[in-house]
Amino acid sequence: SNPPSQAAAKLIRALYPRSGALVELAAVTESGRSTLAWLPTPVGAVAIETALKKAPRRANVYFTVQPRATQDRTGASARYSALVLDLDAEKCDAQAALQRLEALRIQPTAIVSSGGGHHVYVALDQAVPRAEGEALGAALRRSVAPTSDAVHDAARILRVPGTRNWKF
Repeated sequence: SNPPSQAAAKLIRALYPRSGALVELAAVTESGRSTLAWLPTPVGAVAIETALKKAPRRANVYFTVQPRATQDRTGASARYSALVLDLDAEKCDAQAALQRLEALRIQPTAIVSSGGGHHVYVALDQAVPRAEGEALGAALRRSVAPTSDAVHDAARILRVPGTRNWKF
């Protein structure tokens, strides 16, 4: 199997192929969140591997879903390049949600196991302003998986593909 750095680099490059933005890799432990690195897009596997090595033992490792113009955790500088669904197995039927996506003729860029469900990523043809991206993300969630977690906000972080989910 691919190491987490290769899986993460492949996903992040597919979602954010253009240069000029920043993606945060962060570690979350019982004591809080810490930034491992701010990586410029397009992101390479070596940069991700270097950042992952900084993660504390038993840390959940996440990345910013929407890239930033600056090192900004709030997402104020975000432009939306992708829409995301968090299909938590306890909150929604992932198969039904994926069937609704197919019925809408929306082809996911990637579907990643999160350890407790799936994250579905849909790359946009071009980046859109934050307000438009949040509205599109909310509409997609309502249409496809209304009981899922709302992850369309610009400050959202999601698990780095291939890393361990220490919550489960």
